[in-house]
Amino acid sequence: MNDLFYQNLGRKIKEQRKSKKLTQQALCGSDLNRSMLSQIENGLARPSVDTLLFLCKKLEIPLSYLMCESKKEEAQYKRMQTIEEIRNLYGSGQYRKCTILCRTEIEGDDEIAYIMSQCEVMLAGACLKRSALASAARHITAAKIAIQDASYGREEIHSQCSFFNMLIDAVENQKIPPMDVILKSASTVDISFILYLSLLSHTEYSPNAISSSLASQLKEEIYRSYFLARIHIEKAEYANAYQLLRFVCLHPPGFFTEFFALRDMEYCCQKIENYKEAYELAKKRLSLTERYAK
Repeated sequence: MNDLFYQNLGRKIKEQRKSKKLTQQALCGSDLNRSMLSQIENGLARPSVDTLLFLCKKLEIPLSYLMCESKKEEAQYKRMQTIEEIRNLYGSGQYRKCTILCRTEIEGDDEIAYIMSQCEVMLAGACLKRSALASAARHITAAKIAIQDASYGREEIHSQCSFFNMLIDAVENQKIPPMDVILKSASTVDISFILYLSLLSHTEYSPNAISSSLASQLKEEIYRSYFLARIHIEKAEYANAYQLLRFVCLHPPGFFTEFFALRDMEYCCQKIENYKEAYELAKKRLSLTERYAK
């Protein structure tokens, strides 16, 4: 084996050591002389097989990677290493770092395209929790782009994205989605939330409010309170609706309910001629809209 082989071998050992953020001394421990490792990394020493096996074990790399001489074999190993890192980042919930690595290192891999799109969906969900609707929309778009050429997972990702878009569009248009739009999302989220949206849709579009007995099927107190408030509004019982809406606005479960409960509470204040509070609620709704734009 020529000097170029040992120079490449040393370079790969050094790259792997640095990628794992190990000092030469940390890699050597008490089993290898640090000066010897320095010479190996600089291609000035020819390590024994036992030394190479020791370094491979400490660096968690196969001996075949150090021994390969072609750029193609080396690139294939690095690709496999990157894929493993992507899986670890995804599994540990580090979605932002995972998407960056997917975007910069991997192309044309169905598994990585699916992982990247799922990460973007998770990031969109996190944005929705803090009411950053514009940021959520960008992640939704990125998820759909990531999955577009994959051979599997497209229907699942598009369904999740469509559900998020439905909620965002509802807030932007200040109108609860109609029943047929809601039911298209039934397979992507918790069925109890679909029931909640469906009941709200009924009160939004039906001239007669649905029976209050159905509201008892909503186990979440906030959802149940908001739905009952909608029934009171339908019956022109604005004072009763106001009390329920006040409770909902003090404990909003998410941006979607918070926005529509605030909208309806403002409407009730106008109906009971509490214009001062209606004005304050209008200002709060405006500040929410500004928050959604982040």
